[in-house]
Formats: sequence, structure tokens, C-alpha cells
Amino acid sequence: MDTVVTIRSYDLDTVSEKNVDRAFTAAFAKIRSVERHLSIYDKNSETVKINRRAGTTATIKVSPDMWDAIKVSKKIAALTRGGFDPTIGPLTDLWRFGNQPRVPKKAELRAALRLVGSKDIVLDGPAHSVRLRRKGMRLDLGGIAKG
Repeated sequence: MDTVVTIRSYDLDTVSEKNVDRAFTAAFAKIRSVERHLSIYDKNSETVKINRRAGTTATIKVSPDMWDAIKVSKKIAALTRGGFDPTIGPLTDLWRFGNQPRVPKKAELRAALRLVGSKDIVLDGPAHSVRLRRKGMRLDLGGIAKG
């Protein structure tokens, strides 16, 4: 997810080194798993698959991690009245955070803003599948996946 992860262990006197190693191994395995599903940088991630099919009727069956991240993201978007929105992808694409940052033109921003709105994330609970209603929409779960 293009970030740094640090895990620290405290009070090693009460826990065996073997158990600490197991815990670290499990924690980093979980981080890799979450990244495989939620990353916008991995062309095979569930996020990228959902984004590719935005605006179609095709749904993507998602992992429990992805399902939970999207549900929580939608809830936070509602609670913040859009202050946080997991469909911010069109805006982050414009700013090109990371590679070659730039300030987009106002017309570009207005067009991208029309594609932002978590209300257009369609969840099918029984199927554990997701789709984005409008073509050009893009999920970017970096704001929640790193937390």
C-alpha cells in the first residue's frame, strides 16, 4: 500500500521469543494479505478489479477483508457526510500523489468530484459482491486500509 509498517513488542520477559516470532510472522502475513486485496497498486487486487468494472452491472465477489473495509468505509463516509469517502480515487489520480505530483486544473477537479460518492458503491450482502454504479468511479481504500 506504498507505506511503511512498524511492529513493536513490549514486555518480552513474559512472552517467549518463539511466540513473539510467531506473532510477528502472523502479523506481517495478514498485512500482505490485506494489501493483496485492497491495494490500488497491485493490478490483480480486488480494488483494481472493482475499479475496472465501474459503471457496468458486473459484480466482484470479494474477500472478508475487502467486504469489511468497504462496509466500514461506507459507514464512515455517511457519518462524516462525505468528509471521508472511499471513492476518492478519481481525485487521487489527478493529484498523482507519489509519482509526479501536480496541481490539477479546476475543470479536472470538478469532473473528478462528480465521480466521488460512496452512495454509488453497491453491496450485495448474500453474494459478498461489490460494484460501482458509475463509469470512471474508483475505490481508494488507502485512507482506511493503512489504519
